[in-house]
Amino acid sequence: RRQRQMCIRDRDDSEGDIGRVDHIFRAGKLGNDVLVVIGDAGERLVPMIDDVIVEVDLGEGVIRVRLLEGM
Repeated sequence: RRQRQMCIRDRDDSEGDIGRVDHIFRAGKLGNDVLVVIGDAGERLVPMIDDVIVEVDLGEGVIRVRLLEGM
């Protein structure tokens, strides 16, 4: 079975599609998970925290995010 990639989109679509999830890692022993997203702007690290993740739609294969300053 082929694994489907999740598309990352800006919440208000001002940036549209940000990229695709390449992989996930945990930041430190007690840290949160971080998505490594590859897109036109290169690699971005997107923390899996409530302030950033707005919606996860598994059916559509989309994660909507609210990008914080510096992301």
